[in-house]
Amino acid sequence: MRLTKQSLSALCNAIKRIDTTCSVPDLEKLPEVPQQLLDQSAEEILQKEQLEFIHKVTVDIDKVTKRIVTT
Repeated sequence: MRLTKQSLSALCNAIKRIDTTCSVPDLEKLPEVPQQLLDQSAEEILQKEQLEFIHKVTVDIDKVTKRIVTT
């Protein structure tokens, strides 16, 4: 869930650089995943890999947006 919050935060930051009227959702209100649910099946491992990819893309979007806005 932490990676989801980080991805959402990076994407929201990129959007706010372009549109200052955009509101960022309260990330603290997102639920945490209990530890016993973190036992990973093959499908959960695949989902985690996909989420890591999404996180990398959102961080890249944030970097590019920052570079565009500041130049």
